[in-house]
Amino acid sequence: SNLSSWTYTITLKNNVMASFLEELAWALSWENIRQKMSFIKEDMLWKSVFSPNLNLVSNPERKNSCYNRKFDWEWFSTEKLELVSNWILKNIFLDYKNALKFNLKPTGNPSFSNLEVTWDLSSDYLKNSSFLFTKLMAFHNIDSSTGKFALEWEWFEIKSWKIDKFVKNVSITWSVLDLFWNIENIGNDVYSNSNIFTPSVTFKNQHIVI
Repeated sequence: SNLSSWTYTITLKNNVMASFLEELAWALSWENIRQKMSFIKEDMLWKSVFSPNLNLVSNPERKNSCYNRKFDWEWFSTEKLELVSNWILKNIFLDYKNALKFNLKPTGNPSFSNLEVTWDLSSDYLKNSSFLFTKLMAFHNIDSSTGKFALEWEWFEIKSWKIDKFVKNVSITWSVLDLFWNIENIGNDVYSNSNIFTPSVTFKNQHIVI
């Protein structure tokens, strides 16, 4: 590739997005927030934390999913939980113990059943994208308390909305919150990784080291 290190618009393939959503789901637990093990903080609830292009739902009654459940592991009835909508962090996973600590009602989802990304899905999600990242390496190096990461990837260069060159050993440095703040486009290629359902997503303003 003739491209150099800079800030680019990139696309994360749906299987890579599933790994990031798993990290986000971990951060949305009150238990992890209370123990300072999460990059989500107590004062973020009901505030603008994410891109307006992201809706995130925990759905215990998703059609044709084997991960549906009527009760959580504390035997509270589960309910559809809107986690993120129109910029706002609306809910987090709240078990009974932490509900008592914060004088709140348990959500019935101390862990998620089916985590879904919903919004306007687009077939031209590679529009304006320079890179398509298809493989993620050393994902365990993400700092759970800050969300910061410096990861090595395998990717394809995009030209005129089409895959062009395959390139290895490219690094991306950012944080999970900043990543989800900069969503530009969401694809229509929904991928299932156990109980996470996500399409490919395009992000702007990403720091790439080549």
